[in-house]
Amino acid sequence: MIDSESNVDSALARMDERVADKPATSVQVAAIVRAIDMTKQKITLYHEPIAEWSWPAMTMGFAVDNEELLVGCGGAGHRCHDRRTGRWNLRHHCRYAEGRAMIAGLIRWSIHNRFLVLLATGFLVAWGLYSISQTPVDALPDLSDVQVIIKTSYPGQAPQVVDDQVTYPLTTAMLAVPKAVTVRGYSFFGDSFVYIIFEDGTDLYWARSRVLEYLSQVAGQLPEGATPALGPDATGVGWVYEYALVDRTGQHDLSELRSIQDWFLKFELQTVPGVAEVATIGGMVKQYQVVLDPDKLRAFDLTLAQVKSAIRAGNQETGGSVIEMGEAEYMVRASGLPAKVLTTWPQFPSVSTRKARQYCSRT
Repeated sequence: MIDSESNVDSALARMDERVADKPATSVQVAAIVRAIDMTKQKITLYHEPIAEWSWPAMTMGFAVDNEELLVGCGGAGHRCHDRRTGRWNLRHHCRYAEGRAMIAGLIRWSIHNRFLVLLATGFLVAWGLYSISQTPVDALPDLSDVQVIIKTSYPGQAPQVVDDQVTYPLTTAMLAVPKAVTVRGYSFFGDSFVYIIFEDGTDLYWARSRVLEYLSQVAGQLPEGATPALGPDATGVGWVYEYALVDRTGQHDLSELRSIQDWFLKFELQTVPGVAEVATIGGMVKQYQVVLDPDKLRAFDLTLAQVKSAIRAGNQETGGSVIEMGEAEYMVRASGLPAKVLTTWPQFPSVSTRKARQYCSRT
């Protein structure tokens, strides 16, 4: 490598010795500018081997007094002048200098157009504040799958019977639901649960409508007494609040507290925006129980079905027509009991069957 003018002179002297007996010749070769140092006014060139002179490929540095010549050599398009170092650099260095020039131009334009810059900044700030106010933020993001639950009550039946007559028909029917990837069925005593999991990105309400369509097709195959229903449109991750209804005065028992929850608080909470379901647990659901005496049933030749039919018929009302009298309308209806419905315990013994009047005892 020859990197100075003195080295070039010595190299030429050695070559002159070898070509002293040969006539002088000139050869034009293309050279590539490797670097230009504007501070030292030095240019570095590279050329391919010269066969006429038996020269190998060389990289040489020359001192140039003409600055215009230096600028002209560096203007080939693949070099650029770095004002910071005063050197002409290679292509990847040119990108750095071009980037600096672009940023400087942008700053210069911003200074001369302050009003536009402030207007754009105010618009972006207002847009950001609006976006933040409209962005929903979840303390516990729901990362669960898109799923629909079918709950079927089949009272009094063993898990095996529930699985054979309820869970299996529902599971096989839900396999054909569009975009369903997994169908899982669980059978318990008196209850059946079927989980249909859909592809990611599926709209939940679209999935519920599809499941409801297929459920209506298979509902006729279920046994009598099995009542299927869709679960709530929320997952367990959406359980965000839990409260307890407590009577510190001691004036209400568990059944009364449960009635207050089921008939008052539950309906009020369901009207709150964003609440999908209010699930009630605990307490005692108010109910009336009829305990039959087997001896009296045998004595009056009654069956359990007749007793159930009598209680059901005693709690019914039948509507009639309307009678107009004295420019007034009177509605005619037949009530099962003088007290209209079975709401208190003393009304139960007044229910009669075709064969007997007193057939139940209170416990």
